[in-house]
Amino acid sequence: MKFSVVIPACNAGRFVADAVLSALDQEGVEKEVIVVDDGSTDDTPQALERFAGRLRLLRQPNLGVAAARNRGIREATCEWIAFLDGDDLFLPGHLARAGQGIARHPEAVMFYADVEARDEELRFRKVLRSPRDPAAFKERIVLNNFIYSNSVVARRDALLLCAGFAEDLRHAGEDWELWVRLSRRGPVFHLGHVAGVYRWHERSKIRSPGPGLREDNLRALERLSRDLALEPALVRQARARIYYESGVRYLAAGERRLSREEFRRALALAPTDAGSWAGWLLSLLPAALTRWLRRMRGAVS
Repeated sequence: MKFSVVIPACNAGRFVADAVLSALDQEGVEKEVIVVDDGSTDDTPQALERFAGRLRLLRQPNLGVAAARNRGIREATCEWIAFLDGDDLFLPGHLARAGQGIARHPEAVMFYADVEARDEELRFRKVLRSPRDPAAFKERIVLNNFIYSNSVVARRDALLLCAGFAEDLRHAGEDWELWVRLSRRGPVFHLGHVAGVYRWHERSKIRSPGPGLREDNLRALERLSRDLALEPALVRQARARIYYESGVRYLAAGERRLSREEFRRALALAPTDAGSWAGWLLSLLPAALTRWLRRMRGAVS
């Protein structure tokens, strides 16, 4: 089995060598490693010099992670693409197990897996588990982007037929939109293992609040609804989920008023959603009390 590993990197000098090594050290498969330097202004190029001759390094102006991944897909020479961000890692054996999954399900267009969450120093936090039922995948992926890109392997031809990642979505949703579109091209399966490490740090997009993430996700949902003729009830649930997740990010950042507004929007679409009600109530509590409740919950669990 042959894989093209596509690694977008923008100002990833602190982490990119670890990412590249985790790809090069994959055993039991043939692979090419493609790093797309997306306009880095730090020491990313210098960090990659030690791998000369062992990877393909492509450079471009800063066009965003979607454009960088798409460049890698176009330049790839293998049938299967594995994605890895420049601050994340593959765990040993991931690609070999992916090859086994492909052998079991040659009809598939895409596979995904669980990942570990670790901090900047790679201290273990928890395993981020994803739903595994392939029969329910097409609906569940619309409702929630539970897939981490560094666990994904996908057919290159299917990626190209879906036009790759949406390059106009610079904040969020570019991967989610593609996963949904791929699910309409053929079966998608969970690989059944922990594929890699998602590194939580200050620049991690998923942890950052702000309207850009919400608006890009809403834009992706509107396109999916139009292009794929999604059920209106499913779109309504997905829109509520986007507002709920935005509220959670604002609440975690201490922006209680903004989080309350997001939870209100979610409840207007899904009035019985327990999570949105809980978030709205938490946003009304004093910050000190909220912190105490979280500590108590952690002590009990």
